Amino acid sequence: MEKKTFTAVILAAGCGTRMGRGVKKQYIDLNGKPLIYYTLKTFEESLVDDIVLVVPPGDVSYCKKDIVNKYGFKKVSCVTEGGEERYDSVYAALTETDSDYVLI
Repeated sequence: MEKKTFTAVILAAGCGTRMGRGVKKQYIDLNGKPLIYYTLKTFEESLVDDIVLVVPPGDVSYCKKDIVNKYGFKKVSCVTEGGEERYDSVYAALTETDSDYVLI
């Protein structure tokens, strides 16, 4: 039987305006690391085959360099920009994977 592949999509493209802070909520510092680190770490240590990270427009380079590369997340196969609405962000992620199963 052929092994099925699993991709985890992490939707982190929001601005966090309801938080009322000067920083997007996914980048808020928690114990010296950005909040998104803990989500990525959980999936990095899980049985998923790869991770697609969806971030706010303009944040792709920052996330690749200062989060994915800095903390050595090997399963992140793609960092892509989210869209205007959540469903746009989901669609952007789905275009970046050909896995058998996608966990959103």
